[in-house]
Amino acid sequence: MRGRRSLTFAAILLWACAPEDGDAPLQPEPGEEYSGGETTVFDITQSAFSLSARNMSYERKQRFFVGNSFFNKSWVTAPSSTTARDGLGPVFNARSCSACHFKDGRGRPPEPGEAMLSMLIRLSVPGEGPHGGPAPHPRYGGQLGPEAILGVPAEATATVTYSEEAGEYADGEGYSLRVPSYSFEDWSLGDPGELLYSPRVAPAMIGLGLLAAIPEEALLELADPDDADGDRISRRANYVWDAAAGAAAIGRFGWKANQPNLRQQSAGAFLGDMGITSSLFSQEDCPEEQG
Repeated sequence: MRGRRSLTFAAILLWACAPEDGDAPLQPEPGEEYSGGETTVFDITQSAFSLSARNMSYERKQRFFVGNSFFNKSWVTAPSSTTARDGLGPVFNARSCSACHFKDGRGRPPEPGEAMLSMLIRLSVPGEGPHGGPAPHPRYGGQLGPEAILGVPAEATATVTYSEEAGEYADGEGYSLRVPSYSFEDWSLGDPGELLYSPRVAPAMIGLGLLAAIPEEALLELADPDDADGDRISRRANYVWDAAAGAAAIGRFGWKANQPNLRQQSAGAFLGDMGITSSLFSQEDCPEEQG
């Protein structure tokens, strides 16, 4: 969700191998231990993804720490004495970015009976939106808001249960897959009718700046819509709406590459996840019926 973090991180653990039969011990090739180049972080703790790139200038580090404070602090309802952290809601999934992207890592689906702490539900109805994307639900918007500010009803509660599905590999070894089933209760504005939904686990924050730096031409060179190379993979660039440019652009960010750049990815997450509007997305993702 944080566009400022143009970083890459790597947690490196080097294992020394004892020599056998007189052979010299294995050693990394020059530079091999730096999987992220000069940005490499040597940290194997759970905080490894939360660190800044090691080659940042002093000025960029200051921006990093400011952005990090916005990422970790909880937002509150406006108006508030905390004017730099107000504007939450009216409906939302979490009060802070880090609540879902804990220590900048990815989230996880809930266990049976557990609330969705780092997973959300996208909503839509059959058809297309004004720019070719999913059409938001006319009453519940494009994302389920299971939490709400005082005086506004939360939209609904989503729960997940699991069933086991057994199978076996080609060699006869068995396995079991856990199949999720989603249900919704307590719709505040009535039954949604024909509804499409998509569960999304919060993605990790690392490496987004590297993805942003890839030239558009390089992405297009990887396209192979007719599987000309015979690898059984049909690759196509996903063109999405760039709100600032007012035109279509190649999507890069999100689980389905549905955002064209980090600014829009961040602004979209602020709006969808915490209900916070911005100059890019000034319209709240909820109908007038919600207050």
